[in-house]
Amino acid sequence: MKSLYIHFPFCLKKCDYCDFYSKEIHSLSKDVYQQYLDALKNDLLQWQENFSEFNIKTVYLGGGTPSLFPKELLFELFELFKQKNEKFNPEEVTLEANPASVTQQKLIQYKKLGINRISLGVQSFQDNELKALGRVHNAQEAIDTYNLIRATGFSNVNIDLMFNIPKQTALSLRNSLEVVKNLNPEHISIYSLTLERAVPLFQKVIAKEITLPGEDEDYAMYKQIKSFLKEKGYIQYEISSFSKENYQCRHNLNYWENGEYLGLGAAAHSQIKGERWQNYNMEEYLENSGKAHQNNGKITLSEAVFLGLRRLVGVNLRAFYLSYGLDLLEKYSHEIQKLKQNGLIEVFNGNLRLTERGIFLANQVFLEFV
Repeated sequence: MKSLYIHFPFCLKKCDYCDFYSKEIHSLSKDVYQQYLDALKNDLLQWQENFSEFNIKTVYLGGGTPSLFPKELLFELFELFKQKNEKFNPEEVTLEANPASVTQQKLIQYKKLGINRISLGVQSFQDNELKALGRVHNAQEAIDTYNLIRATGFSNVNIDLMFNIPKQTALSLRNSLEVVKNLNPEHISIYSLTLERAVPLFQKVIAKEITLPGEDEDYAMYKQIKSFLKEKGYIQYEISSFSKENYQCRHNLNYWENGEYLGLGAAAHSQIKGERWQNYNMEEYLENSGKAHQNNGKITLSEAVFLGLRRLVGVNLRAFYLSYGLDLLEKYSHEIQKLKQNGLIEVFNGNLRLTERGIFLANQVFLEFV
């Protein structure tokens, strides 16, 4: 076991594009944080026999907005980790934060807790684009928060950005990238905006209240991002991830390498000894005080393939054979041949990997293996 994920499903305001599981805090009871901590503790105790033996290398506090969770309750949770696992001394501990919920006092406490990596959800440095996304901060607040993180002594920072945003142009994207260049983070995660049917922004698109850039513009923006970041010394190691040398996100790498991980919190996922588990939503999670889990069975071959394909190095064919006793090229010969003919996939140095075009159309590639 390498990784521990803790989900904090709390937000000041749910963004118009967001499909992640979260609740707006104004709709919750005043004692919800304490209730949630109690549920997290009970959740952990369900795994106590395994947890005490885990050699956890990475911890990721995700959401939602983990930076909304009271810092004193975080300390209590981490103390329990140490009590239940004498070896608990992770090398990478990431906390997701939004500019509207970070203070210097919180950051100082995070450092004391052992958090050594901050992932800042900026999405854009253009105010009109942030407004279109329904974000609760503006561009200057994002810059000020980043500078505060640096001033507090954090030396490993990720910035989340989006492209294919309503009202975005090649010029506005360039302007956001120039801000990123000046801030100089160690890691940048960049995602093309995709909308699920249930989110408000999708309904606005359907109603023609707003428009999104077309596929050609989307691809042009993606190429613009890759070119800009490469020129600035960032290395792309995964579809959406760029880093300086030796600053890859080790926690996410464990996911993509199909490693073991324990997920605590509402709607969190776990993968332990080849079995996958999922926690229930907030209401059921609190009602059962974290004690109920749903077994989702074993990871499928197709999932193992497209998880591996997310990394630019791709899936090592020999390692796949040793893990599953199957020749990947034979097992999916028809699908791979079709993808090769379309210029989306290739075999290079013993690895099956996405081509440049395949990286941009990765979701279409993955569907071929389902």
